[in-house]
Amino acid sequence: MAQRKSAANGMALLRVLPFLALAAYLADLPVPIPRFLLSERRYLALDASCAPLLAELARGERGAYVSLPDAVVRLPGPDEDEALEALAGRLPARGSLAGALGDLGRAGVPARVSVAGDFLPTAAERAALEEAAREAGGTFRFERLAGATPRPFMALGREAGGRHASYEVELALGPGAAYFERFSARQGGRLLAEAAGSAPPSDGVLRFVAAAGDEPLILEAFGPGGGFRASLAAGRTEAETARVLVVTERPGLSGALEALYRTDRVLPEALGSVDLSRYELIALDGVGPRALEPGAADALADALEQRSASLLAVADSAGFGAASADTSRLEALLPVILRPRSLERLPELAVLVMLDVSGSMFGDKLSLAKVSGVELLRNLKARDLVGLLLFSDRRSWVYEFAPGAETQAARELEPVAAEGGTDLAAALSEGLDRLAALDAPGLGRHIVVVSDGITKPADFATLVERAAAEGVTISTMAIGDEADSALLASIAARAGGRAWRVEGPDEIPSVLFRDRAAVSRAGFLHERTEVLALDGTALAAVDGMAQYTAKEGAQVLLSNRYGDPFLASVERGARGSVFLASDLYGAMTAEFWREPRAAGVVAARLDAAFAERLASARVVEDERGLTALVRGELLVAPELEVSGPKGWKARAAGERVAPGLFAARFEAPYAGDYVALVREGGEVAGRFEVSASGGFSGASVEAERAARCGEAYFALPRSRVAWLLAFFAFSLALSVALRPRRR
Repeated sequence: MAQRKSAANGMALLRVLPFLALAAYLADLPVPIPRFLLSERRYLALDASCAPLLAELARGERGAYVSLPDAVVRLPGPDEDEALEALAGRLPARGSLAGALGDLGRAGVPARVSVAGDFLPTAAERAALEEAAREAGGTFRFERLAGATPRPFMALGREAGGRHASYEVELALGPGAAYFERFSARQGGRLLAEAAGSAPPSDGVLRFVAAAGDEPLILEAFGPGGGFRASLAAGRTEAETARVLVVTERPGLSGALEALYRTDRVLPEALGSVDLSRYELIALDGVGPRALEPGAADALADALEQRSASLLAVADSAGFGAASADTSRLEALLPVILRPRSLERLPELAVLVMLDVSGSMFGDKLSLAKVSGVELLRNLKARDLVGLLLFSDRRSWVYEFAPGAETQAARELEPVAAEGGTDLAAALSEGLDRLAALDAPGLGRHIVVVSDGITKPADFATLVERAAAEGVTISTMAIGDEADSALLASIAARAGGRAWRVEGPDEIPSVLFRDRAAVSRAGFLHERTEVLALDGTALAAVDGMAQYTAKEGAQVLLSNRYGDPFLASVERGARGSVFLASDLYGAMTAEFWREPRAAGVVAARLDAAFAERLASARVVEDERGLTALVRGELLVAPELEVSGPKGWKARAAGERVAPGLFAARFEAPYAGDYVALVREGGEVAGRFEVSASGGFSGASVEAERAARCGEAYFALPRSRVAWLLAFFAFSLALSVALRPRRR
């Protein structure tokens, strides 16, 4: 009777199971799987102190993965010495769970996830790992590595980048302190603080005063079970921190900047590896914007545009303003244009103007071409040698390289009419012949073609190669809407000139001036000249300076008698870009730097490049990272922009904890120096450095409590396919069970 009842109950359950599986499939419910049926995926969260133990761990942890800040790496075998050594070099200052979290996010197969480390994760970290394992459909547990030493210290707080030589330190004892009998803090052989385990501070915090500088803090704990010792960087004060970075090809020299500020110096090719956020002023010491590698130039431009640093550009030679067709992004941020303000002191040129007077130039185009020719000659220097060649399918010389002062272009061009075909190549060839035969050693040679570019086909590439070989540059001016701009631009680009498009007579003077100036862009004056103050008073004299053009809106604080800026600046919020037109070392400026009034103008402007500190910070370091307590009366919604070793960067929003006090937390995965910018409304309101040591603190009570959470018995992966298979399996079983009854 009992057996029949049991069989009936089983048959009833079997009838229901297919429908339950189908309902679970439609509802996309998780599939409960006992954890012992899953494969195990094990992660080791190791820090640098575990490097000597890697070989031993490799013997007992086969198949495990090591969780790093940016990846996971399979633990090599105990006999793979090179792989173990390479892994030891990648271990961070403190065990990181970031790699394991990222790997779990990519996992698609349920697994028993276990994480082991020489620390306890915080409750938030444990919750994140549990969630990642659950999303992957597996189970999770965390365990301390066998033999892990209890850590007596939980956190250390200190002022960040203070102005004084000493600062107050607060050292919090953790739950691991119960295993020790005595604690001490020393620096340079001096005992700073001491406490007994039997009579710890009532609030569990040791307080003492430490000195900033190179001497580390030594924290020690002693007990019957052994000892614990940690070395922490003491940190530097503002007075010990370089606020100026000098990019120079003369790293061994010191000059005016070193007399004013503490500086770091770096070669141009090494600029890309420097964390620019550490500096408030970056000086290009004779290194032009185009001499920098593109990545380094962009990083410097970013720092200026984001207002985290000011720039000082020092043009101490003609090479600072190297010629180029395009303006670089960094150059656009300078207060000057890297070409001369006036043609007065440019080197003389032999300029050949080739004017197209063919039939295709009939009407307005020829009129515009004539105006261009007239204005071009008018904008040349009196001592430039000028040639004027009219061309169609024939060629006619108006001037064969006469001094510019002797030309009368308007009178000569007035009766010219448009007629005939166009042979630009023949005209170029004849022009190059005349320039080659010109007896003017050391004189620059330049051709300006004024045409619509509609010409018979020819081998222009060979002509351009010849021009380049003979040191002749060619610029082109495209006349008319139907001009062959592509041909004219190609000739100019290959011949080192400029391609201009002229649509109206009003544009011609400025176009011609820019073309003439661009041919001799460097414009560095090697002669004694006076430096004048804003009121025209002569302050000092220099023996050489760049002659560049101040941009509209730039403030010219010092200049020469020609109006060329010696010291100019442009403001960018609380930051700025400053230009100095000579050297910092006295090679050409010895008298200038000895004159207190002159040097004082430069010093006052550079001092203004350092933003007033609107925020201060106190930093608390614990096992899992750093917490910055930022204070500032004007702060509303600050954000921390943090950078550290190995190019590590992060952002952290400040959370208001009191009026004018904000807390921001960030992970510090590597031991070393970190710098944080406090940004408020796009401006940098503060900057501080802090050293992260790692591996010194114990786990919090919250973490100890979270560690006691057990591993779930069932994994709950989501798989509609599994429910569908279950539906078919239960249906098949039901069919088999019902078949005997039908017989």
